[in-house]
Amino acid sequence: CFFYSLDFMEKRKIILSFSRDFNQWINQFVREQHVFNFPRVWGVGLSDQITHFDGRTFEWWRYQDEMESIKDFMTQQPLSAAVFSQERVNNFLQLVSKLKNLSAQNPRSIKNPFVHLEKLEFLFNALYPWYPLSIFIPGAWRETLLKIHGVKTKKIIARFSMSRKKSEGLPNLVGDHLRRWLGHYLEKIGQPGDYVKFLSVEETRNLVSRGVLPSVRTLRARARGYVYFQGEIYPTANVKKFFRDHHLIAEIAKISGIKELKGTVAQRSKHLITGHVQIILGTAEVAGFKRGSILVTSMTVPTFLPAIKTAKAIVTDEGGILCHAAIVARE
Repeated sequence: CFFYSLDFMEKRKIILSFSRDFNQWINQFVREQHVFNFPRVWGVGLSDQITHFDGRTFEWWRYQDEMESIKDFMTQQPLSAAVFSQERVNNFLQLVSKLKNLSAQNPRSIKNPFVHLEKLEFLFNALYPWYPLSIFIPGAWRETLLKIHGVKTKKIIARFSMSRKKSEGLPNLVGDHLRRWLGHYLEKIGQPGDYVKFLSVEETRNLVSRGVLPSVRTLRARARGYVYFQGEIYPTANVKKFFRDHHLIAEIAKISGIKELKGTVAQRSKHLITGHVQIILGTAEVAGFKRGSILVTSMTVPTFLPAIKTAKAIVTDEGGILCHAAIVARE
């Protein structure tokens, strides 16, 4: 008989990919894409995606070694590969257009809720295996592609930059549609409609088909914070302890004592910008944004436009010269 201590389990390093005001529905679909569909479509994938909700926004954590493997695999593809073709971009943009149109539908005009949900699921599943091409090729993989393939890559980067611009903020758009559409089910029982963002794919289907919701106690616990790990939801407010208990090594930034932050300027002003800072992490907070403030967020999305239009400046945690905030600033 052998006994193994958990202390001897392999510890794995995870990295924070980004933070967004997503839904659990989105988190679950994206995880399933990375774990099951990516290996079938690309030949590589992830063993898991860890999502942490901290009470305001969702953080996506991934295993560092696996993200590096996907990057190496994709950037070393020959430029003639089908994944880099204009045809692939065209097919992707057709799906983007269909999903945008479906998400823009007035909730009151939805005659068959379950069929509508099935269409959302089908389009998201068809689209997402190719979504990282539009995100990473003109963004995080840009310099690597140029280094490996040279100037010939510039046409491909330009092709996917346009694709990125047209699909920017799509997961948020779908998530906001679900909240507008399904929030009334929660409001009927006296709970915030925003709790829709904590429902799993299966729970969303149950809500639409049978009007069944998890208990109010369950939803309230998730609202305080949870971790989505290996396909399960673990309500917890202490993510550091959760990571330690599951042998995950995460680099969590310490910001105490820092008096100055430095970054890349996407659109330079001729003047020094000063003003009141307002942190916006989700669409629900946009209405409270004060005109002339400096908008601070993880990354802007199209639903932030009412705040962006009245902001004196934008500061984000993430992104480069082709991110949504940079594009809007230049426009």
